[in-house]
Amino acid sequence: YLVISIVVCFVGSFNINLSTCLKVTSSRAAMKRTTLLMKAVELSDVEMTRFLIEECDADVNQPCPRGFRPLYAAIKMVSGSYLCNLVNPHKYITEVTLPIVTMLLEHGADPNGEVPVDDFKLGSVCESNDMRMVTTALGQAICCAIKYKDDQTVNKGILKLLGVLCDNGGNPVYQCFIEKEFIKEGRSCMFKFILFEYALEACNFETVVFLMKYINFADIK
Repeated sequence: YLVISIVVCFVGSFNINLSTCLKVTSSRAAMKRTTLLMKAVELSDVEMTRFLIEECDADVNQPCPRGFRPLYAAIKMVSGSYLCNLVNPHKYITEVTLPIVTMLLEHGADPNGEVPVDDFKLGSVCESNDMRMVTTALGQAICCAIKYKDDQTVNKGILKLLGVLCDNGGNPVYQCFIEKEFIKEGRSCMFKFILFEYALEACNFETVVFLMKYINFADIK
């Protein structure tokens, strides 16, 4: 009886653990789910992106379960290691990224649509147990411009991206937010972070000068 009891307990424990693992796996799978349009954008497939938008009426602003949007995803590809491994990154930006971004914008993609992101290296103000950071597609493009500011060829392509985003309503003085809940004080604060200021603090003056023609300085508070 003792042996049987031990076996039953072990099997019961195994079933509980297996159930937990299945739930975790299911949760992770849900986070990896995406839309067809998002997948086409992430694969840099210009023609499939066009087909889904023009023939299938795909929603250009629909976020994936992680909160990312197609327009942000298109620009995010420029900031990844993928671009560094290309023989001609400028050609990729002008012949792949720019057409996809332009297409999305022409069909109503919001350049100021908020997405969660961890690209801004703002530093840690205090130890925290919660942090929420929000940016936009234009914010990601500014990140790319800062990253490649020393590569004039690539930066020219990124400035074209900035231009098409701003021409379609992208706001250089959009206020991104970083929210921290402080452990010791038991309170939370929101830190405003203006996209234009990010480029200025990074000493990327070429991007700053480029953005200035799109800025209404009365909007900066």
